[in-house]
Amino acid sequence: MSSSPLSSPRQLAPGFQQSSRTGMSNSGPARLSIIEENNLSVPPRNPDRPRWSTSTAGTRISRPPRHSAEPMPPPYASFDIQRDGRYTQPTESKGSSKGAFHRRGGWGRLLIILLVVLVLLAIALGVGLGVGLTRHHASDAGQDPAPAASTVFPMGQYSFITALEETQTNCTANSATWRCYPYVDYATSPTGSVATLNWILSNTSDFYPTSGSTTTTSSGGIAANVTVSSTQNPFGITINNQSITYINDGSGNGPRYAFNFTQSKSVVPSTAITDDNSQSLCFFNQTIFSAVMWLSNTTSHQPSLDAPSGSGGYTPWPYSIEVTQIAAGGQNVPACYKTENGAIGQQITTGLNPQSSNDQCTCLYRNFDLS
Repeated sequence: MSSSPLSSPRQLAPGFQQSSRTGMSNSGPARLSIIEENNLSVPPRNPDRPRWSTSTAGTRISRPPRHSAEPMPPPYASFDIQRDGRYTQPTESKGSSKGAFHRRGGWGRLLIILLVVLVLLAIALGVGLGVGLTRHHASDAGQDPAPAASTVFPMGQYSFITALEETQTNCTANSATWRCYPYVDYATSPTGSVATLNWILSNTSDFYPTSGSTTTTSSGGIAANVTVSSTQNPFGITINNQSITYINDGSGNGPRYAFNFTQSKSVVPSTAITDDNSQSLCFFNQTIFSAVMWLSNTTSHQPSLDAPSGSGGYTPWPYSIEVTQIAAGGQNVPACYKTENGAIGQQITTGLNPQSSNDQCTCLYRNFDLS
């Protein structure tokens, strides 16, 4: 024919037959002719080319998204693959603590924080040990250093186990008014004369003399930077942070701690001191209580008293100890009163003439040279 192959719409090229909507015959040549539609040249559809559809069923391919209206797909790592091969984003509620935990750093950040805390604790512990172990010896006073509130000897809690060695009653006109606990001396009863004092020694400074100190002092001694306090004791004597003196005078007695203070010693007379045999109580208001605690054994002071079983609540003091109570005679020594049901009554003067101030009443306790 002489007419042009594009002279009429939908006219097929030679060698092709019109087919249904689903495809065309390929019995002719493999080259596709151009179809003119609406005055436009449009190549014919390949019968094997799949159709675009918005359906997801079957084997058709969904229409690709339009970039101007549809968002970009989220990152690959946040998608799961389903059975049909398509990607869907896992469902996660906005308040999911697990998702929030991963977004904030997760276990890695937690481990870093824990590591930093452990490093800081290790540094703090190292600094504390370094301070505790670093002490310098005193060079000017010859005193040995020790940390405050130290528990190294001679600081600590001790039972000072003594025996009543001697009793004197010269300061009073009536010997029944001066008594010494436990009211029997060592010569009469070695076991019955034992008297135990429980004391606590505490240092008030980083530097204080100990048994290893070589500093010499006068007979009056120097401040030891140590205090002594008492617990309950049968003497009825309360000691509260009493300052201690350190003595090392080269006399051969060796280094020692010493202290003294004035107290009011109360005594219940051993017998009635009134004509009507009423109860009474006497006070020696200027009694001096003193103690010497040796810090090592010396030739002249060796403990000879064994610690009786159950006599002390603390560690027994290992060296010599001497304790005295001394009252000098004078006016109103002693000052005695009648008592009724524990209440102080009328003062007793009969039979209590004042004695010379040179006359003394004493109670002597120690754990060495006992006879």
